[in-house]
Amino acid sequence: MTIEQALLKLYPHIFGEIEVLKAESEDWLAILSMSLRNSIDSSELVELLKVFGEDFVSEGLAELNNLLNPVNTYKRITRPAMEIRPTQVKWIVEDVLKESALHLLAGDPNAGKSFLTLEIASQISKGGVLFGQPVEEGKVLLFGAEDSASDTVVPRLLTQNANLNNIFIYNEEESVRLPQDLNKIYYEVAMERPKLVIIDTVNSFLGDRVETNSDRGIRSAIQPLKKVADFYKCAIVLVTHKNKGNNTNALYSINGSIGYVGLSRLVWLFAEDPDTEEKIFSVIKNNIGKKPSFKFELDFSNLSEFNQPKLNFLGETEELAHEVGQEHKTESMSVVEDCCNSILEYLNKQGKKESSALETFITNEYSISCYRRARKQLQKDKLIQSYKEGRTWYVESLEQVEHLEQVEEEE
Repeated sequence: MTIEQALLKLYPHIFGEIEVLKAESEDWLAILSMSLRNSIDSSELVELLKVFGEDFVSEGLAELNNLLNPVNTYKRITRPAMEIRPTQVKWIVEDVLKESALHLLAGDPNAGKSFLTLEIASQISKGGVLFGQPVEEGKVLLFGAEDSASDTVVPRLLTQNANLNNIFIYNEEESVRLPQDLNKIYYEVAMERPKLVIIDTVNSFLGDRVETNSDRGIRSAIQPLKKVADFYKCAIVLVTHKNKGNNTNALYSINGSIGYVGLSRLVWLFAEDPDTEEKIFSVIKNNIGKKPSFKFELDFSNLSEFNQPKLNFLGETEELAHEVGQEHKTESMSVVEDCCNSILEYLNKQGKKESSALETFITNEYSISCYRRARKQLQKDKLIQSYKEGRTWYVESLEQVEHLEQVEEEE
């Protein structure tokens, strides 16, 4: 067994790194071709392992030794907690996009998911502002199977002012099927070392034998990508669709196996509000932080030279993507208007109130769907505003705000 064969048996995700080394120098090619048994204690092997990271050396040597001389039939699957070095969570965008992690983005086919993924790619490519937070410049790999690169993807990237030098797009003439073509992904990541990888839609890149409704099948195809994300410290975003059911649990509204959700560290939902045509983005799974929501709009009023609308960020919102479209508009407009009046009357008397307190008070008399429709209408008419202080959302009447400002001026 050669060193190369042994390393790939233990660490398949470093295939790309090995290919890069072999192309880089004949010296590396010679070392990789050496017999493992004859070179296990050699300085050449140590130098090779250092290429994959200083922390990789001790682990790699131990694993290679065990491969040559198994101590016993069974390998320990636990280790002392004292041997594990604690680290801080590293965010690309706090509470939204995490380094070294899989992410899942789901939404209806017409929600505008590709506009969102290309906005994320654009901001990272130029070191811009994403979800209201500055991000460091980095490379992006785009694996897309639904939109043409020349007439859709690149025009939309240019509309979002992307740095195309940092974006690499999947060649549609090539075939990539997971898990059998994982080496192709490994090689591209090793060549470019991106900050972000987007696979849209993930089902389009699965092999014919992968059962998308099988947890076991999805894990065998997707789980190796977690190793890639961790090894290269990049974020990987998998894009999929919502299913046609009306499950009240947002995590169960995603198409295919729940394995997608289980493997992903963060799960996002993207939806279009049918009343305002605004796009609502919500983090619906995040075990290491908060779950914020944000609002976007597609601006068709000033199309780019490529005849593409621009996706504009509108800031944080209380609205949740998984609640969009769930409101049954059974109440007449007169009932909604009455609810609007009740909200205004309450806020004018009480001043600013916590959003949760306002909802509790109003829904004693009106349905939750009526309350939400009334809130939306009042905000649209600029009669109330909501804002966040710390972790709490507040709502206030703009009429009351203007009144207080007048009193202060008179004083």
